[in-house]
Amino acid sequence: MKKVLITIVLAAAVLTSCKDEADGISGVSDFTFLGDVPSGNVTAPSPTSSATKSSDVLFSFDFETDNEGFTGRGNGNGWYKPNEPLENIVESIHKCDFSRGKKEDFSDFTKNGVTRSHKGNDSFFIGRVFNHDLDCATSYYHISKKLNFTKDYKAGDLSIEFDYYRPQDVSFSTGVPSISVVLYDSSHKGKFYFVPAIFDEDNWAKFSSKIPTDIPIGEYKLAIFQGGGYVGLDNIKIYTNSSSSGTKIKVNAGADATVALPTNTFDLNSTITNPDGETIKSIVWTKVSGDGVTIFNNDKEDTKVSNLQEGEYVFKVVVRNDKDIEVEDTVTIKVDGSKVLFGFTFEENVEGFTNVNNVVAKIDKYCRGRKANFPAYLGNIYSGNDTFFLGINQGDLNSWINPTSTKSINLTNTYKVNELGIQFSTQSIDPWGDTTKVIVTLKSKSGSEITSFVLQNSNSWVTTNSLINKEVPAGEYIINVEHLGGMTAIDDIYIYEK
Repeated sequence: MKKVLITIVLAAAVLTSCKDEADGISGVSDFTFLGDVPSGNVTAPSPTSSATKSSDVLFSFDFETDNEGFTGRGNGNGWYKPNEPLENIVESIHKCDFSRGKKEDFSDFTKNGVTRSHKGNDSFFIGRVFNHDLDCATSYYHISKKLNFTKDYKAGDLSIEFDYYRPQDVSFSTGVPSISVVLYDSSHKGKFYFVPAIFDEDNWAKFSSKIPTDIPIGEYKLAIFQGGGYVGLDNIKIYTNSSSSGTKIKVNAGADATVALPTNTFDLNSTITNPDGETIKSIVWTKVSGDGVTIFNNDKEDTKVSNLQEGEYVFKVVVRNDKDIEVEDTVTIKVDGSKVLFGFTFEENVEGFTNVNNVVAKIDKYCRGRKANFPAYLGNIYSGNDTFFLGINQGDLNSWINPTSTKSINLTNTYKVNELGIQFSTQSIDPWGDTTKVIVTLKSKSGSEITSFVLQNSNSWVTTNSLINKEVPAGEYIINVEHLGGMTAIDDIYIYEK
């Protein structure tokens, strides 16, 4: 790939009131300048490394879910509204404006028999088409977003990086950067803090540079200027450099992984590097995204999560030293449910199980809820599970009871010996000794038993997983759950194929 990095110095007479002084710029008298472009000198990029997992990322914009709060819209003919939100190109009537979309949403541009199409990026990004038929090829565009820095940073403490697309064969001799990312104070006074001006031959590439000036605490604007051409921008980050974060502690949350249900637990093992022996004030694991889940001992370097469901989870570990400087890292866990025939986690409702109330109420024996919803009985409480489950409301009833719940399932295939499995988790708190238990049975519609389990004396949650050591023909079956006295609960029932 041929890459040319151009650093441009804008003269004092350039771009202070945009349109009024446009004729003063050599070669751009036919441009329409939209928006308020601050004056000042362009600072040359300074080499840096890309953001690492241990970098403190202050701002990150990947445009996957929305426009990330960027504003600024124009039509190429002098009309510009700085506070209008950046639009999706498929919804905008101004197809030559800066817009959000995927490569297939932007019309292609062909010059000298070569077609450009933002190739090499399958995600959402912001970009601009270059199409003479749209009468917008020579317009100058500007979008921006306010950023708030909550602490002071010295020159070189921060870096900025982004991915960009700018074919070399679409160029103008304008003296204006084809695409520029600018960080400046929101009053539009003073010099630019950062302006990279980059040209690339024909693909997406990454640009990164240290921010070479002090960034005092306060409000700033991150602006993107485009001076003509078929361009794209994605994955903008402003982050601390590891050498300037105030700590040499680093943390790694571990490698991303995939878990196949019915396995619904995962060990989170972080690695903390502390070369100077700094005092570590705290370690905290949290869930960033994903449904349900319980994190055990979230204040330890290594911990465990349970109650995973099909989908994707992101967990974050944050390490803080005695100066309240934090470093963090994340790990992504994908949970594959392709082998699960039936899965009941009770996160949304009772999943069709009979004789169960959907919420914990005083008059009900058997309820769906979280541990905090169930009152204590003789000092005993449900524990160790932060998700929804089915349990006896013993605290309100204060009597020995044995509710039974059933759920019908239909197997469309016949499974040979040890080809079908069952898994579930139970808690059996036994104030009345061996009479407190949970009995889980899989039986045919006619009532013949396929397999059965008796669980008792488990003050903590216990997971039972077993293959069925007999042939199970296709047909209708019943999952039967019987609770006998005390405080007993069940969760995460799976029927799966090996």
